[in-house]
Amino acid sequence: MNTPDAKQISRLLFDADPMNTCCRENDCFDEYDAIAADISHGLASGEQLGHAVKRALTDAFGVELTRRDEIRRTLHALEPLC
Repeated sequence: MNTPDAKQISRLLFDADPMNTCCRENDCFDEYDAIAADISHGLASGEQLGHAVKRALTDAFGVELTRRDEIRRTLHALEPLC
């Protein structure tokens, strides 16, 4: 798999809003930019997608808010890149 561009990842996450931040409703187009950059960097460093997603979401939202459902929704949102 080619390493997806952070901009692509961010757009997919914005569209899916897996963490329910209401970014679409509030037109916060950059809501997932930092998370996307973190995921992209992890992938470029050889990290597996699932681990990169879990780590990036946990770093951004904390362990309390990053549950399996959110990770699963995020991975589903990123399927077009695989």
